[in-house]
Order: sequence, then C-alpha cells, then structure tokens
Amino acid sequence: MDDTVLNTMWEIRWSNSQSLPYFYDINTNASMWEIPPGLTQQQALQLPGSEILEDYYRNKQQMIRARHILLKTQESRRPVDRKGNPISRTRSESIAQLESAFKKLNDGPNTDEAFAKFAKEHSDCSSAEQGGDLGFFGKGEMQPEFEKAAFSLPIGGTSNVVHTDSGEHLIKRIA
Repeated sequence: MDDTVLNTMWEIRWSNSQSLPYFYDINTNASMWEIPPGLTQQQALQLPGSEILEDYYRNKQQMIRARHILLKTQESRRPVDRKGNPISRTRSESIAQLESAFKKLNDGPNTDEAFAKFAKEHSDCSSAEQGGDLGFFGKGEMQPEFEKAAFSLPIGGTSNVVHTDSGEHLIKRIA
C-alpha cells in the first residue's frame, strides 16, 4: 500500500440522495463513488461500514429497474394527480386509456423513449417528470401486484394493465 493510502482513513457511507454507497475519507473529507486508488476490493470490504457495501451488492443482484405510467382513479388510495387536483376518472376509464396506450406503444416502435414520453404526458405519479422511471428497486419495496408484474417482465418488456391500491399501471422493465 502506498503512503497516500496509509495517510487516509476511509470508511463506507450511504448516500440518501443517490441511494448508493460511497467512500469517505474522515481525515480529508474527500469522498468518491469508486474504491479509492490504492485499495483492493478485498481491502475495501474490510473498511468501517463495509456491511453497507456488501448489502448493496447483494441487493443489487436482486434488483430491477422499471418505468411506469400510473393512472389514478376515484377509488385510488390517494385520488389526486401529481399537481394535487382531484381525480374524477373511473377505474374502467383508466383501464381503457392504458389499454389504448399499450396498443399504440406496441403498434409503433415500443422503445424506452416512447414509453417515457407517454409517461411524462399522462402519468399521475411524480415519477412522470423522469419519464416514469422508478429507478432500481428490490423485492418488498413495491405493492405486491406491481412487484409481481415488474419482476416477471423481461428487460424491454411491457406489462398489460396492472391494478394496485394506487391505481392502474403500465410497467416497462428497463434493467
């Protein structure tokens, strides 16, 4: 190990804003996402906070990434759109709108970009601003019906309409 590494005191911390582990030098306040230069992966796994890194990599292997389009209904557990306006559509209206979207997306190029554009324009979820991207998530983090559908999709696959307490969804697995 070189002197630079010996003069540092690295530990592993968790970034809530990025949902990622990072390396932090308590002597210099330096931080980085990657294993610091001069440390091997084995040495990194012996740093204080290494359980954070181990949990992250273990869970990442069991995680997927998806986009969704959520159409809330009068019966949804929180029947307001992303701007706070009350929802007046019925469940059957939401289902019909999503089935139409599914057909349009599958008749044309069913690309990630097309799905994201539709989510930005129509989804009632705050994730609409990111094209419906929910980021990576593991089992037990979503409503059971949503999780079952999302985990059953191949990468690039789009679900039929999925019902949850939040409303009606189309889900596209992206990783």
